[in-house]
Amino acid sequence: MSGLEEKDDKTLVIHFKKMKPTMTTTGSGYILESAEPYHYLKNVAMKDLVASDKLRKKPLFYGPFKIKKLVQGESIEWVPNTYYYKKPHIAKIIVETIDNSKAVAAIKAGKFDVMLAQSPQIYNALKKDKDLVQLGKKTYYYSYMGFRVGKLDKDGNNVMDKHTPSSDRALRQAMAYAMNVEQVTKKFSSGLSYRANTVVPDVFGKWNAKEVKGYKLDMKKAKKLLDDAGYKLQKDGYRTKPNGKKLTLTLMADDSSKSQEETIKNYIQQWKELGVHVKLLNGRFQEFNTMVEKLSSGSTDYDLWFGAWGVTPEPTDIANSYTVTSAYNNGHFVTKENTELINSLKSDKAFDEKYRLKQFHKWQAYMDKEAFVVPIAFTHDTISVTKHVKNMSLDPNKDNDLWVDVALTK
Repeated sequence: MSGLEEKDDKTLVIHFKKMKPTMTTTGSGYILESAEPYHYLKNVAMKDLVASDKLRKKPLFYGPFKIKKLVQGESIEWVPNTYYYKKPHIAKIIVETIDNSKAVAAIKAGKFDVMLAQSPQIYNALKKDKDLVQLGKKTYYYSYMGFRVGKLDKDGNNVMDKHTPSSDRALRQAMAYAMNVEQVTKKFSSGLSYRANTVVPDVFGKWNAKEVKGYKLDMKKAKKLLDDAGYKLQKDGYRTKPNGKKLTLTLMADDSSKSQEETIKNYIQQWKELGVHVKLLNGRFQEFNTMVEKLSSGSTDYDLWFGAWGVTPEPTDIANSYTVTSAYNNGHFVTKENTELINSLKSDKAFDEKYRLKQFHKWQAYMDKEAFVVPIAFTHDTISVTKHVKNMSLDPNKDNDLWVDVALTK
């Protein structure tokens, strides 16, 4: 294969025609960081790969454990992989799915040693248990409110549309200032989530532009923005557009949880106080997959939506989601300045980290000003661990060898 050089049994040299500034960061996607067993899969046609038993039931592994038994949707039993370079301390690991309503009682009764992917409610119920240790870390994640300010053209590219109700920056900013995010996160996240200042999670340290403050609740400022922009308050408590026509925005949000629904209803009430009439698409919350389909297909029957992204460990790649051609630019925001800032992050000059950092902070400030995507919250992941478990860590530097080092004392 062109560009690949096998130097010895353990070294592969990859030759590139063009280098990118972020190639040295894991997760950037420029260098393949996983391997598949060619000898095992070479006779499986690509169209049959996803459904193949070689992937579904009997996959090969190069990690410390391999699957011994799989019960679809219920449990997986893992046993040591004899080909791994280190011997695990545990003879087997059984991973089970459990309903949230039963999770707290199950770990307190000793059925589990580790509780992964626990909700804020489970964390809140277990955090004071003296027989458990809570581990947590900031995540590569942000939730947000997005505005549809454009559409897809005939070639599938993103273009702006000045006729959309949410194309007015003053309106977007005002609606962001009217949101009581800190109050909401305090009520529903058990302290695990907190207001985001940009779309770059602060887990990235210096790459998050701390000088950008984001949108903290300021109803007075929100109302002044609309007053100055010509949105007149009428007798019914709602505002009209600067041209005198009725203003109604259609919101799309999913029905993922009761707290999600309560949160959205709260924000609609906040906007009512601002004088902006916001209604749910078709008068109801949407099923998640339906919502994803609308976002990706270029549907135009909504004006704003709520969503969340898990992002790569390479921070500047976050900007790539907001380009002219990106399928993830669901609001279809496109300007010359935005394009120039994003391109600067991938330019030859960006090999200088100081330059790339400076440009990335500029881009975050620009995103904040335009408010077509309003960051809402960053969050933590937590797990509960019994005191029988040793060497469990959420340090990303220990990810590769985590389960080979974990041990039990009972």
